[in-house]
Amino acid sequence: MRLDPEDIERIKNGDVEPLGKIYVEHRNFCIINLHHQRNFDLADVEDAYSEAVFILQKKIVQGDFENKNVGSFLLQITHNKLKNKYKRDKKTVPLDIDLVEQYLLSKKKGQTAQILSPEDEKRVDAILIAINSMNENCRTLLTKYWLEGIPLKELQEDLGYGSYNSIRSTKSRCQAGLAKKVREILAHK
Repeated sequence: MRLDPEDIERIKNGDVEPLGKIYVEHRNFCIINLHHQRNFDLADVEDAYSEAVFILQKKIVQGDFENKNVGSFLLQITHNKLKNKYKRDKKTVPLDIDLVEQYLLSKKKGQTAQILSPEDEKRVDAILIAINSMNENCRTLLTKYWLEGIPLKELQEDLGYGSYNSIRSTKSRCQAGLAKKVREILAHK
């Protein structure tokens, strides 16, 4: 849906009422698309959507907004904000799979010596709890990819994914969900 040129002028003149209308009209579209269909956290979607509306306002005021489909514009900005947030979060999340692998191998061999620091042991426990709490598809995909070292191309065929892009995006979503769960677990320890 395109914006009414009158609303564009009102926004340029500092009137926020049209923005409120835009916010309400397109909010459910973004939430359904990003939370329900793509599994982003609801609070994160709402925050990113609010930021997207402010970006829309800024672009309109600066004269940089091409009056195209507002819903698609807001969805794209919200999606980009979420991807950037999860990329930032992923960098700060202690998902050290090598550490988990080292821990599991030593446990399997029956080594009782302390191979991890207490802090690393907390992280490994949080990762294992988070992995075990994931749905079967994510748990299988991440376990086979990370711990068994099976390439995504092989997993695509073994797990029945239609395309490489499909398994790659599923892995990314699963990793983001795992990272979020690990952060939650560590915050409560």
